[in-house]
Amino acid sequence: MIELYSKAEIDKIKKACQIVSDVLKYIASMVKPGVVTYDLEMAAREKTKELGGIPAFLNYQPPFSKKKYPAALCVSINEEVVHGIPSKTKKIKDGDLVSLDFGAIYEGYAGDAALTIGVGELSEEKHKLIEATKKALYSAISECKPGKYLYDIAKSIETIAKESGFGVVCEYGGHGIGRNSHEEPFVANCTSVVIPKMNAQLKPGMVLAIEPMFTTGDGSVYKANDGWTIKTKAKYACHFEHTVAITEDGPAILTEW
Repeated sequence: MIELYSKAEIDKIKKACQIVSDVLKYIASMVKPGVVTYDLEMAAREKTKELGGIPAFLNYQPPFSKKKYPAALCVSINEEVVHGIPSKTKKIKDGDLVSLDFGAIYEGYAGDAALTIGVGELSEEKHKLIEATKKALYSAISECKPGKYLYDIAKSIETIAKESGFGVVCEYGGHGIGRNSHEEPFVANCTSVVIPKMNAQLKPGMVLAIEPMFTTGDGSVYKANDGWTIKTKAKYACHFEHTVAITEDGPAILTEW
């Protein structure tokens, strides 16, 4: 069942989203060559505590996983699309694409967002990948109006991927969010995934985490041996995400990074 949240409840979700935004901006400012990804993890935990929130991902077992996620932050580098686990042995290097994905709980409500940072000198291909994925996010958000459908969100993302010459990840995507970090509906990045029973009409009160994932190559992915990290079969991946509320007046972005 898709939850429809009241304005008062959306205001509470927005408070969780503000913590997410503040933590992401803080962590993003730390990303540079030589930084160990586990240091970003610990900084995210400390900042969340300082802001009065609870990390949403730490020891969280979402509906699509058989095991709990062992960290508060996802740090996915280069060919890693999503769910990269911070490590004491993994260092960020010049030229890396670093995706940061973070969620927080505040007073029983959840927020979620992600962004990809290019570190140091980047190739033209990497710049284009970042810009295309970000463009897809905001294009999808523009479709978040009452009367539109989940299909319209998927179509907008898929169209920009094709126009830009990048692959789009179809197996993973966005989701509803509110009292829980993952709720119905699944928000697909590809129209082929939006079968009739999943093509819900957008209504005021729906809150969605929209997250396009683009790759070089054709968008094919696989799960790494750690049971969590999703990797592209090509060289590079990019991921952006906002939590968005559907209102009578259109989309309201609840996270800002």
